[in-house]
Amino acid sequence: MSVDRRDVERIATLARLRFDDEEIDRLTSEIKEILDHVEVLSGLADIRPPTPAATAADPAPSRPSEPDTLKVDLEVIAPNFSDGFFVVPPPAGEHDDGCL
Repeated sequence: MSVDRRDVERIATLARLRFDDEEIDRLTSEIKEILDHVEVLSGLADIRPPTPAATAADPAPSRPSEPDTLKVDLEVIAPNFSDGFFVVPPPAGEHDDGCL
């Protein structure tokens, strides 16, 4: 499908919009690009996704309702752990003044 300046002017009139000549030219170009893109996409209609979407007859698997819990206490695997928090060293070149 093609669109020209006259079509854009007609659409603007129907929508009760006013555009100057430069805006009409820009809109005409943009609408042409959009229609060209839609034409390309319409040619892709026969492409199927690699896996079928879930349906009522074949629902997607659900996640377990209970969250996984760690098998080990954090204190065991953390290099430095204090008062329930990981202790992170200050960035290189910074001094630890003990403030949070």
